[in-house]
Amino acid sequence: GRRLFEAGLHREAAELLDRVIEDLPPGHDELERTLRAVRAASGGLDYAAAAPGGLESILARATTGEATSAERLMLAHGALAAALSGASIAEVRRLARAALASADPERTGASEMSARVLACVALTVSEDLEEAESALTAAIDSARRRGDVFAFASASNVRSHAVHRLGRLEDAIVDAQSALDAARYGWEP
Repeated sequence: GRRLFEAGLHREAAELLDRVIEDLPPGHDELERTLRAVRAASGGLDYAAAAPGGLESILARATTGEATSAERLMLAHGALAAALSGASIAEVRRLARAALASADPERTGASEMSARVLACVALTVSEDLEEAESALTAAIDSARRRGDVFAFASASNVRSHAVHRLGRLEDAIVDAQSALDAARYGWEP
C-alpha cells in the first residue's frame, strides 16, 4: 500500500488497504488501527477529514497518548483539510491538538514530522498561533540538538508563518532564512 501511495497511485493504495483491513483476522487491533489511519491518509484530505473507522476513539487514544503515529498523521490531515475547507475553528483546533497530543518532539521520522507540521499549519490557519509556535519551537530545539537538518528546516518554515502572523517580522525572517539555508543539504519546502 505504501509503495503504491508513494508512486502516486492513491486510489490503488486505498483499494489494497481496504482489502487488507477486510481480510485481517481478529486480535490485531493495533495493526488494524494503523492500517485504517494509513487508509485515511491515502484517501486524501477529504477522506481523512471524514475519518472513517472511529474518529472519536482515535481522538480518545490521542489524548491519552495511545494513538499510533499513523493515527496522529490522519488527525493532522483531517485538521488541515478542515482548516482549508472553512470548517469550524473549534473542529480544526480539536483535530490539530489531538494530532500533537503526546507527540514526542525527539521523534522526527517522516510520519511524526508530517503530522506535527500539518497540525501546526492547521493551527496557524485557525489563528491558534501561540500553540503552533510552541509545538514548532519544541521540534526545532530537538532537531537542533540532534543535528536533524530536515526536521529543523521543516519546523522553521512553518514557524516562520506563525510568528509572521503574530507580528514578529524579524523572527519570521530568521526562521524563513534558516529553512532556505537547508536547501543546500537537500531540503525542499
